[in-house]
Amino acid sequence: MFPKKIIAVFHPHKPEVPQAVEALKRWAEAHHIGSWAIPLTEPLPVEPDEEFLAISLGGDGTFLKTAKLVAQYKTPILGINVGSLGFLTQTHSQELIPALDQVFAGEFTLEERLRLEAEYNGQRVSTLNEIVLARTDIHDFTRVDLYWDEEFISRYPGDGVIIATPSGSTAYSLAAHGPIVFPALECMLITPLNVHALGLRPLILPAQAELRAAVHFPCWLIADGIRAAELQSGSRVLIRRSAWSTRAVVLQDHPGFFDLMANKLGWGSSPPRP
Repeated sequence: MFPKKIIAVFHPHKPEVPQAVEALKRWAEAHHIGSWAIPLTEPLPVEPDEEFLAISLGGDGTFLKTAKLVAQYKTPILGINVGSLGFLTQTHSQELIPALDQVFAGEFTLEERLRLEAEYNGQRVSTLNEIVLARTDIHDFTRVDLYWDEEFISRYPGDGVIIATPSGSTAYSLAAHGPIVFPALECMLITPLNVHALGLRPLILPAQAELRAAVHFPCWLIADGIRAAELQSGSRVLIRRSAWSTRAVVLQDHPGFFDLMANKLGWGSSPPRP
């Protein structure tokens, strides 16, 4: 039987959340499944495993936070949208119970999503979307030298550089004119961030690439939209594939990738009429 237990992580300031949490608890009780519901600011109440189901109740930010909490436990995660965009989520909170019924009936697949890890100053952080090395203030400037192993890639002078996953290719990297990559692929993207160089363009590298960044001006290290550290000139950052992945639950009737881009991001044009 899947799931054995459920952990829901919710955004505490969304008005639809309390009703969704109550509906989830009633469903879990009716199916004799233990459940917990916590705000995204709190640690996990128990240590989950692969037979648990994690549910994010919020927008894409809540999904990213939930994914970070459970990645090391290989716990599948189902995204329920209570936010505005919801590109990473599967359905809206009004469809929570039908979505749970589908999962309980086994009408879903698991999609492994690549994560990145940044190591800096003896610390590590794991991300699903992107790692950004960005200037510390709107009036400031930074310069980052990027290497693949020992081979020099380029110098990025300006606002910084984004290192993204395929999942993150439709997030900040897209806003910075990076390429769109199908989320199930395994690779990493390097997207310049308002650089003072006409010849620099986005790159796509193999997922096994190990990138080394040398920082020449102070900058923020930002992991999935959260400032992880303020790096000083001379700092070094190692960026590579994380040992953990995010196991995303994909419902059988979930729209395809291009439908999602059209509905959420205004991709392309309407299909021709018959």
